[in-house]
Amino acid sequence: MAWLRAELEDTLDEDYELELWEPALSAELAKIYRKAHPESLDRQTCFRELIRLQSELIKLQDWVSHTGEKIVVLFEGRDSAGKGGVIKRITQPLNPLSCA
Repeated sequence: MAWLRAELEDTLDEDYELELWEPALSAELAKIYRKAHPESLDRQTCFRELIRLQSELIKLQDWVSHTGEKIVVLFEGRDSAGKGGVIKRITQPLNPLSCA
């Protein structure tokens, strides 16, 4: 089953959504999915973490402005995975003029 776990890590979200005919495989996928995707955070915890992480980005932006160093922030994900929304939410408090 190790090969199945490794193979599914890249395609788990899509595979989980598919209707599978083999109940044993479907149960195994469900078990792997639950392990890889813990319960979602409650709204208050989510916003608290968002604000904490945004403050870390602001500190990073201040460091970049102070030192003149360059950084790259990379977002990787499948099409329609929500990357645009995530980028918009976490970069709201940043100063766009410093991103040159």
